Amino acid sequence: MLVNKLVERLKLEPHPEGGYYRQIFESSQKINFQGKEKAAATSIYYLLGKNDQSHFHVLASDEIWYYHQGGNAEVHMINPANGHYTCERLGPDYGFQVVIPAKTIFAARLMSNDEFILVGCMVAPGFTFDEFRLCPKNELLTDFPQHSGIINELAFD
Repeated sequence: MLVNKLVERLKLEPHPEGGYYRQIFESSQKINFQGKEKAAATSIYYLLGKNDQSHFHVLASDEIWYYHQGGNAEVHMINPANGHYTCERLGPDYGFQVVIPAKTIFAARLMSNDEFILVGCMVAPGFTFDEFRLCPKNELLTDFPQHSGIINELAFD
């Protein structure tokens, strides 16, 4: 299976949100962000296989997904301030990058029967796991009941 070969070749590990990842870059430039010093930017490889999904989660920083290889994916986003929902598509049939603003609640999945999608994800200011939060289904359904369909599909219990 190609997914297993890519996981091995790129030395990817399971990601807590789903899928697989490996950090490939951390800027040597440091900035002060919300009172602490951190890398100006970080980047990872991120792989979703046909049986994977990126569960709803939120980051403190902006993130950009860059398409590298494979099929098409949907990135589902909820603005926590006003509850506005958007869906961006990424891949060879759509665009080659998606911007996810800081503090946006988002999740992703493959769109078709393709085996995988491989993307690069750049986060600025740089990603740290202490600023990453998985969003439980019950919390999202309470806060955004108008989006229950997609929440039930992509949030973890």
